[in-house]
Amino acid sequence: MESRKPIFEQFLSSEENRKIYEQERLLVDAAELLSLVMEKRHISRAELAAKLGKSKAHVTRVLRGNANLTLRTLADCLWVLDCRLQLAATPIKACTAGVPDFAVTSPWAFEQMSPKEPHARSVVQDSEKSIVPTVEVAA
Repeated sequence: MESRKPIFEQFLSSEENRKIYEQERLLVDAAELLSLVMEKRHISRAELAAKLGKSKAHVTRVLRGNANLTLRTLADCLWVLDCRLQLAATPIKACTAGVPDFAVTSPWAFEQMSPKEPHARSVVQDSEKSIVPTVEVAA
């Protein structure tokens, strides 16, 4: 008897759908990151909206993924929360295998940091090091 692939696997069997999945995953990750920073800063949607000069509805749309979340919008949100976004790229095939062989982080982020900052790290990480998303928020 032939077993059918789960719907999600069927969806990802198309290259176009895998691209769409990566786009949506990035938007969800960004919204989750913003939400986590807000939680750590004890900032409500209304307070973030006031700091941004936007409506609470705008912030809600951003957090739900209903707004066109640009890098500028994300940077503005994080800026008023006194945070900086740092980007990293990891090969997709390595991620799906569960063992990334490397991660490349934006070099500009590290050139601007003082070497005394505890969260400064190397630009390229190899597979022997754990690559775990973290949010570093000063108290």
